[in-house]
Amino acid sequence: MSTTQHDVWASGDAYEPFVGRWSRRAAREFIAWWLDVGCGTGALTQTILTTAAPCEVLGVDPSEGFVAYARALEARQEAARYRIFNDLAAPPQPDPPLF
Repeated sequence: MSTTQHDVWASGDAYEPFVGRWSRRAAREFIAWWLDVGCGTGALTQTILTTAAPCEVLGVDPSEGFVAYARALEARQEAARYRIFNDLAAPPQPDPPLF
């Protein structure tokens, strides 16, 4: 005897009323905060700030030199913060943490 298993969530029509509508509501809570992993000198962070207008962007990079360069720009970008970070097992959180 064989049993055929169907993936209920394979259909957008089935997924949307249950999960899709909640995803849109939850997204509003997170859209204000961005994490730029591997931010380098802050070029992407700057672009995010000027085009998406988030409340805050946290740029992280393992290079002290790159983070120092990006921090020098931070004085002109109130919503940007930069950290030296190279532990992807424990991603950084905003202040205050979102979760």
